Amino acid sequence: MATQNGTDIILLVDGERFGAATANEISLTRAARDTTNKDSAGWKENEYGLGEGTMNGSGLFFNENKNLIRYPEMLSNAAWIKSGLTVSSTLVNGPTDVKNGFQLTSLSPSDKLTQTIVDTIDDTNNVVFSIWAKGSGDIKLNISDSGIIEVLSVTLTGNWVRYEIMLDLDTGVDITVEVEISTATSLYISQPQLELGSEATQYKATGRLFDYFRDAVINKIKLQCLVTNQTDYTLSGQCLVSNLVLTAPMEENTTFTADFNLSGIISTATI
Repeated sequence: MATQNGTDIILLVDGERFGAATANEISLTRAARDTTNKDSAGWKENEYGLGEGTMNGSGLFFNENKNLIRYPEMLSNAAWIKSGLTVSSTLVNGPTDVKNGFQLTSLSPSDKLTQTIVDTIDDTNNVVFSIWAKGSGDIKLNISDSGIIEVLSVTLTGNWVRYEIMLDLDTGVDITVEVEISTATSLYISQPQLELGSEATQYKATGRLFDYFRDAVINKIKLQCLVTNQTDYTLSGQCLVSNLVLTAPMEENTTFTADFNLSGIISTATI
C-alpha cells in the first residue's frame, strides 16, 4: 500500500489526452506475479501485475469549447427531449452551407425541443442561448434556471437568421433551453449554443471528447487513464470517475475536481 500526493492522472478518450488531474489524496496497491523460471538461475523474479486504488484530484480539461449545449449537431440524440415534434434524420445546409441544419416536423402549438444542462455555473453570471432558424410562422426561445425564465418570441423568415436570448442566473444550477412552437408550420434550426456572457459569440460545436466524457460519467463507464508520479511508477489502466464538479465549465481550460477508482497494470514501480 502506498499513499502519495502529487501524483498525476491523465484521462484519455479514444487515445487522445483529454484532461489531467493532480492527486489531493491517492492510495494504490500492487500485486506481484511470480515469473521465476528455469532461466532465473535460482533467483526469484517478480513482475508487477494488477494495481488498484482510489484518488481524489483536481485538474483541467484541455481546450474544450465554450458551448455548453450537448450534441448541437445531433438533435436526434436523447439529450434533446422532443415533446410532440420530430427531428428529420436528413441534414440540410446550415447558414454557412455546412450540413448542420435540421428540419423539425409534425409541428403543433406548444410542441418543444428541450435540453437541460446540469453544469454548476456561478449564479453571478449571465448566460446567452443562441440559435439559427428559418421557416414560416412564430416560435419562442425559452431559457430558464430553477428560479427564473426568459422568453423571446420570433417570427420566422425564409432565410437563416440568428436569434439570441440572455438569462441573468438566479441559482445557476440547472439551465434549460427550449425551442417552442407557437404558430410555425415550417421550421429549420442550426447551431444551438449556450455560453457565458451577455451576447452570443461565434458558434463552436461542443467538443466530441467532452460529450464522450460526460456520457461516461453519467453512465458509469470506465475511461482509459494513466496514473504516474513520473519517477516511481506508472499505472496504465482504467478509471471510473465520480463526484465530478466542474468549477469553471465555461473556461477555455475547464477546471474540475473528481474522485477516481483505478485499476490497471503497473509498468514500473517502487511503491
